[in-house]
Amino acid sequence: MMGPLVRRGVIGIALIFAALAVTPGIKPNLSGPARVIDGNTIVVAGQTLRLYGLDAPDLGQTCRSKENRDWPCGRAAAAALRQYIGEWPVGCLTRTRDAADRLISTCRVGGTDLNAWLVEQGWALACKGCFGGFPLEQGRARLARRGLWSGRFEAPEDWRWTH
Repeated sequence: MMGPLVRRGVIGIALIFAALAVTPGIKPNLSGPARVIDGNTIVVAGQTLRLYGLDAPDLGQTCRSKENRDWPCGRAAAAALRQYIGEWPVGCLTRTRDAADRLISTCRVGGTDLNAWLVEQGWALACKGCFGGFPLEQGRARLARRGLWSGRFEAPEDWRWTH
């Protein structure tokens, strides 16, 4: 037999679980097909979005392979993003706007966080100073020598300053 305090505790826990079960999930405020502009910029529902927490190479950026040859890493990052999204709809939560009037967003394709995927595949770097900027994903990409980490590269932010 349960005492009054135990019964209230059990009822309280049950109410918490019931509230969680009926609370709607966080829904994207933009969704639909995506057009890839570059490795960290997409267009969804007519809005230009910059992916939050990462920095991908610009389209014109080149990197050096382990064989010491130039390769178009900026174009490769955009192509990898385009291929991964394919025809799937993208759902994005917007945060704010940047200086170029792009919406800063966190996006998903299916059940996958697109922002984290880009960093973990090595096609973008974790943003320095961004809250939740994907340092673990970047560490995994670096250890596995994926994407940019397969050779030598200049950080996209540094490349933009010199080009």
